[in-house]
Amino acid sequence: MENTIDPAVLLLNGATREGGNTDSLLSYIETGAYKIGVPVEQIYLRDCSFGQCIGCYYCNDYGECSQNDDMTLIRFKIQKASVLVFAAPIYWSDLPGLMKTFIDRLYFYYHSPSSHLIANKKVVIIHVMAEKEDIAFETELVNKFYQRMCRSLRLDMVDTLIFDKLYSASDLRKRPDFIGQCYQYGQKLGELIEYEQVNRL
Repeated sequence: MENTIDPAVLLLNGATREGGNTDSLLSYIETGAYKIGVPVEQIYLRDCSFGQCIGCYYCNDYGECSQNDDMTLIRFKIQKASVLVFAAPIYWSDLPGLMKTFIDRLYFYYHSPSSHLIANKKVVIIHVMAEKEDIAFETELVNKFYQRMCRSLRLDMVDTLIFDKLYSASDLRKRPDFIGQCYQYGQKLGELIEYEQVNRL
């Protein structure tokens, strides 16, 4: 994973399938953001190398992680960004294992030595799912998890987007409304950044 420009918006892609619906939806958000000049970067977690949190509490004692892996650079980008977008497919009404492992490593920011580095950042949640019925039931558990995460890390969850009835990668081509929504949302992210900058003045 290369260290490029500092992103104002960081897209955290937790999909394990390359070229799937999560990838495509985020690409339209990315395009919309670029259109209005918003610095945005997408991180494909499946291409990163990071281990599971081992519960050693090194971060609590020293303000550093005991593991030297790709999370070091990801944390740097998180700390530079104003908006964090967590996007992943729904597996068994919950997160896929890849995204859960990643979020476990964000425990680094739970402790006082580092909590200020992530606190008050804006968060957008994106769910991608094949489910066609009872969407509220299917997302209840994962929504509660994200709410708990944001509360614990003092993050500001501003939006949750749900894209349903997407099974195969070709299904998105039948949903121009989803494509348009993502493109427009990419532009909306610029408004969130402007709001954040005004609040810092």
